[in-house]
Order: sequence, then structure tokens, then C-alpha cells
Amino acid sequence: MTALRLSLLLMLVATAGCLTTSDSAGTPTAVELSSSETGCNRGLSFYGLNTDTLWKPDTIHVSYNVPPNASFFLVAYVDGNVMGSRHEQNPADGLVTVDGAGIDLNESLSGVHTVQVVKYNDTNGNGVFDRGVDRHCPERLHAGSERIDFDRFESE
Repeated sequence: MTALRLSLLLMLVATAGCLTTSDSAGTPTAVELSSSETGCNRGLSFYGLNTDTLWKPDTIHVSYNVPPNASFFLVAYVDGNVMGSRHEQNPADGLVTVDGAGIDLNESLSGVHTVQVVKYNDTNGNGVFDRGVDRHCPERLHAGSERIDFDRFESE
């Protein structure tokens, strides 16, 4: 095998399961979207997905836990692109469980799309999702990937 082919093969193996997107400056950023690790979906899931009246073409719903003294983002990816986020903060000592919280999307969707929500720590504590700064949670907490037909949801 030539050195070039071997290099390409190693690059494909190394990036398997990753999705390449761009940050606000247009620099490609690899985002791990695999949910194969044990415990990946613990505490984060889609909510009411089988209820056509809850979801809207521009809003998805999730359930999750907010640990004590935590600040994080739930970032919605649609077809691999960041389409919305939600900031959560719990300054208290107890665990908070949230069912059905909405994540507003940047635009209304129609047709079938792959949707995933990834939990990121608010690394710098500024309450704003900073793609190049905020890190996904160590357990890579995800909801999805789900192929969702947004045509079945009614607009308001």
C-alpha cells in the first residue's frame, strides 16, 4: 500500500463517527456525534417526540437533569449544523429534572431531518454558547440521532 493510501486510510479511521462543521470564523471544527459510549444518553432525551401537537417546525423538546451548581448548554444539531441552543444553570445544591423544555431553532423546518442534542459545559461561565471554547460534557451526553419528519408538526 502506498504511503498516500495508508495516510488516507488512517485519516478515515481516525475521523469515523465525527462530523465536520464550521465555527463562526469559518474554521472547520470536528464535533463528536457518536452515542456508543456507556451512559451517553443518561439524563438527556427527546421529549414528546410521538406527540404531534407539542413539537413545532421551529422548536424541539427535551428532558434532562440539571446537576447542582451546574451551567451548561443543550445544543441542537440538525443535519450536522448547529440550529439552536438552550442555556441551563442551577446554582442550588439539589438536582433539578426538566421535562419538555423547548429549544428554539434558527428557522422553521420541513421534511425529514436528522436531529441530535449535545450537552456542553459553559466552560468560561459567560452564559453564551462559544463553539470554540465550551466543551461537550465528559460523558458526551446526547439525545438522538433521530430522523424526524417536521411536516407532521403544525405551525402556530
